[in-house]
Amino acid sequence: MQVVPVILRHLSKLSSVRVYLPKDLRSSDSRHTVRKTIQEVQRRFPHGLPQLDPAKDMKIKEEEFLKIVKKIEALESRLFASPVHKHPELEKLYNLCQRKTELNSEAKLAKKDLKKAQTVMQLDELKCRMRVLRRLGYANPSDVIEMKG
Repeated sequence: MQVVPVILRHLSKLSSVRVYLPKDLRSSDSRHTVRKTIQEVQRRFPHGLPQLDPAKDMKIKEEEFLKIVKKIEALESRLFASPVHKHPELEKLYNLCQRKTELNSEAKLAKKDLKKAQTVMQLDELKCRMRVLRRLGYANPSDVIEMKG
């Protein structure tokens, strides 16, 4: 049996079962004790460990937190009930959806660039119109429109 370090972001769920470990796991006796403890836990919970419930186990009573937990549970149940969740080509569908999102963002950037280019074209046209208005006497040198004469 080996001791393996685990990064916190690799944990997906926490259990309400607590196992006491010896302070030093370098000796084979302490590792053997831990193995027996883990085997006992697996024997007691053959269908998997119970998850840590924040409201019951940690005694969190805040209303807003409880609402968020209920929303998460509702969304997870909808997710697992979805036929797409059990689809054999789920990863392919996910990649297609991700590609569609990327293409939509590229299209938005292209539209933004197009608007910018149109604004520049309209600005050039505006300059030409102001020059004509100045020559005809409808605008003063500071480009303020006036009545002729």
